[in-house]
Amino acid sequence: MLSVKTAKTKLLIICSLSALIFSGCASTGNRVHGKGVASGKYKDKVIGINEFEVSFVANHFVSVAKAKDLALLRCSTISLANGYKYFSIFKQTLKREFFNRKLIVKSSIACFIEIPEPALSDVYNAKAVKDYIQNKYNVIDRAKPLKQPKTPSSSETAAPQKEQKKSP
Repeated sequence: MLSVKTAKTKLLIICSLSALIFSGCASTGNRVHGKGVASGKYKDKVIGINEFEVSFVANHFVSVAKAKDLALLRCSTISLANGYKYFSIFKQTLKREFFNRKLIVKSSIACFIEIPEPALSDVYNAKAVKDYIQNKYNVIDRAKPLKQPKTPSSSETAAPQKEQKKSP
């Protein structure tokens, strides 16, 4: 017969091994972690020439204020990664899924190389926002440029020119 101490030790070993096995199967994706920051995941997509949709899906440990900040961080990161210095949020939704225990902040942004004229009321400096929020939550966010939709260049839209015959 096993002693209570031996049974507890075996149970602890089994639980530890199970945790190691299942943690290896977890997907990391574009996750955000940091000191004092509960985890979450970003989802980004292109919706126009200089427009992006950025979502931050947070677990139930993240407050609404922190989720909005981390979504703003991702907006600034996506802007900078795609060569823009400024961005403006033209649509933002906040959704709490109680069954899945998730909080989703979805932001649609327009990005700019220079501050647009006439200036929009809420134009953010992407670098300043990124630096501030990364320092505030002690996190680092990196992103690769997203593929922009192909727009016809002036040479593609110009009428084809007839070839001129060379004289001998």
